[in-house]
Amino acid sequence: MACIDELMSGRAKHWTLFIGLLLVVSAGCTSRTPLPTRAVLVPSLLPAPTTTTSGGKATPIILAGQSSGATPPNDAKTTSVPTASPTIPPTPVPTMTATSLPTDTPEPAGPTPTPIIINGVSTEDVIIMDDETIDHIREIFALGQELGRDPNAFSRVGASIVATHHFLGRWDTGPYDLGPYTHLQPVIDHYQGSYSHVGNAAIQGLTALAVFSPTWASEEDCLPNENVIDCEFRLHNPSILLIALGTNDKWDTVGFDKNLRRLVEHAIAQGIIPVLATKADRFEGEDNRNNEIIRQIAADYHLPLLDFDLIAATLPGRGMGDDDVHLTIFDYYDYNMDLAFVSGYGLYNLTALMMLDQIWQQVSQ
Repeated sequence: MACIDELMSGRAKHWTLFIGLLLVVSAGCTSRTPLPTRAVLVPSLLPAPTTTTSGGKATPIILAGQSSGATPPNDAKTTSVPTASPTIPPTPVPTMTATSLPTDTPEPAGPTPTPIIINGVSTEDVIIMDDETIDHIREIFALGQELGRDPNAFSRVGASIVATHHFLGRWDTGPYDLGPYTHLQPVIDHYQGSYSHVGNAAIQGLTALAVFSPTWASEEDCLPNENVIDCEFRLHNPSILLIALGTNDKWDTVGFDKNLRRLVEHAIAQGIIPVLATKADRFEGEDNRNNEIIRQIAADYHLPLLDFDLIAATLPGRGMGDDDVHLTIFDYYDYNMDLAFVSGYGLYNLTALMMLDQIWQQVSQ
């Protein structure tokens, strides 16, 4: 019994000491400053991280679980979002600056011709080929290659304006000086042999109707009952046809429209790209109706248009001689000379060469 009392007495002492220690610790804790409570950062109150667009304007990035809210206009003042005031502020998200964006731009998919100004007129207004036209001439060219057309040859059809070596001929025979247009030398090389080729479809006095008449065909070169255009296609096998008609079609506007469309459709079916050219003269009248027909057919069939009529308007006498039909001659073929830009053939030969260059660039891709 004495042992039990002694044991209980020892435990009591231990419990007394333990309870006393707790009281001391408790008293010390209640007298200290409470520990700070860490703020909980709600996503909707975080400062919106931003990225910088190519225009240099900051655009908010929407975080997961965060509402975008209303988007202020670009020129609106920044509105601050109410935030809590946590004891430990959130670390700001760094933003990109305009200088950190890549500056390289992708290269264009294909050659983009730079407009050239001639006598105040842009070549974009003279050499007309929109996207639909480019697609169409590529289709025609592809058909022509299946049919065995010569990709390095072109032909011409028309009257006395193109039935002469004054039209393009010197690009084959020389001498010439391209002056500031040396970028056109490759297209001269590509179609070498066709520039001096007048052929069987360029005849003085030719009309759109006569193109399909065997009576106009050369007895020496053409087959019996072969018309001039089929004779030219057979002998020269071109992939491009320059069409310069309308001067001698002044009496029959309806027939001109009908026969020009027939010629265009015939060339397309043969895999030959028709290129329509307006003329400088007003032989059919000041209403310029034949040029308007040419422009309309080019638009209807999505074909290249060499609108020489616009360039002719910048020339003395519209680039024509005393007869108001035939173009003034530029024998020098030197495009360092001012004379090149006041003569009919000086600019007809230059713009026709530019048209061939544009077509070649597109079909060779």
